[in-house]
Amino acid sequence: MSRTRTLLALIALLSVPVVARATVLPPAEEPPPGPSEDVVEFPDPAPGTPRHGTLVSERWVDLHVVFQSLVVWKNDTDFDDTDLTYDAEGQSVGLLGTFLKPRLTLSPLEGVTVVYEIEVGLNLWSLNDPDQYATGELESFRLAHREMYADVSLWQDWFGFRVGYQYFTDPTALFLGHWIGAASLWSDLGALKLTLTAGQVPDQTFEGVVLESENNFEHDAFVYGLRADVPLGPVALSAAVLGYHDSQFVAQTLDLLTASLRAELALPAWRAGLDLALQYGVTEDGAQDGDETTLAWAAQAWAGAVLGPVELTLNQLLLSPDDAHDRNGANGAFFYSAKPRSRTLLLTEDEIRDRSTNLDERLAERRGKFFLLRPGLSLTDLTARWRVTPWFVPAFTAGAAFTLEPDNALGARYVGTELDLTLGFHFADVVSVYLAGVTLLPGKAAAAFTNLHDRAATEPMFMVEGSVFVYF
Repeated sequence: MSRTRTLLALIALLSVPVVARATVLPPAEEPPPGPSEDVVEFPDPAPGTPRHGTLVSERWVDLHVVFQSLVVWKNDTDFDDTDLTYDAEGQSVGLLGTFLKPRLTLSPLEGVTVVYEIEVGLNLWSLNDPDQYATGELESFRLAHREMYADVSLWQDWFGFRVGYQYFTDPTALFLGHWIGAASLWSDLGALKLTLTAGQVPDQTFEGVVLESENNFEHDAFVYGLRADVPLGPVALSAAVLGYHDSQFVAQTLDLLTASLRAELALPAWRAGLDLALQYGVTEDGAQDGDETTLAWAAQAWAGAVLGPVELTLNQLLLSPDDAHDRNGANGAFFYSAKPRSRTLLLTEDEIRDRSTNLDERLAERRGKFFLLRPGLSLTDLTARWRVTPWFVPAFTAGAAFTLEPDNALGARYVGTELDLTLGFHFADVVSVYLAGVTLLPGKAAAAFTNLHDRAATEPMFMVEGSVFVYF
């Protein structure tokens, strides 16, 4: 019933009558065309500037909506086509689903903004049954409260704060790229913006919801630190030092410090950038005979160019490996968010719709919200997009991945090669249709982590994906 009340309240709020002097805000300025991720191929970007608004009772109200229906088919869940003795579901993967994501922005005064975003879905056509009233089980529609925060700017942006549940990243997004509860104080001096943040990362420890007797901070995860953003004409620099304290694992408290830097150069016809991150931390009793010390790094470099109607983007990702001896007191694996800039759809996150089946996550060990790739990772991918017409944009992506420490992947170094062809169709600036065909030629390093029966089998994986977006 609580989910029903939430939806009814949202509908009632959006139904407030517009006054006679209602007007429409001009569209937000779009970034200039370029080969970076600012040119959003898939219309479900990280939270950004509202596109339009309406004056309701002397207050601005903006509604931004993303609708998507999705179809996915894969020939197998791993790279081994061995017939299992008992496999009721079969080896192929197929799903049809739909989700709706409304984002409501309220501005009662200039410099004061409240944002609320929910997501209904991804509801599977074969599973989610609206006739099952408030069962709380999987067959009922899923409702996720994605963001809910207030943003206040004072004294012409010299000082401000943001507090609430929000999407938060470090400058590289390789360490943190999560929805968390956070409070930030910031000061924008024009040539320098400083942001001081403290937040709580969702953890896996259930403590109950009775505030006084069953919930405390004893087994929670926290992030805190300082970020600096420096615009230098066509160059943008962002640096941060973030601490992470995680006590959700009993008797294995982790304290981790991550320093990260992003440098990006943006010119009319091409862009380039570099991400660097270094981690140092200690996990209490994380090793066989005592504490485990983490010393890890990550690097990502990218470049792109616009050559008439063709856009080229090249990306290189590196994640440091652990040594070949687990729990020996030293960890070299990076605490990784699984949010790289790579545009591959199986090797890394599928930007059409993330389903957490990407190979970089499957090769990793989970630690709370993070992924530790003990074999390390080197991933190179190249994407070419051709604007044939304003409404038809095909794209081709080729990527190859390797481990940096093969002893942590049954002696294998080659992870796989991915080849993607994506056809994009765009209509009236609010409708996009994507059709993608994907081939993954796996190596023995991928097979070692994913195959259920024969760890050496490397049968190709094929995927077909289609999606209809409506967004405004």
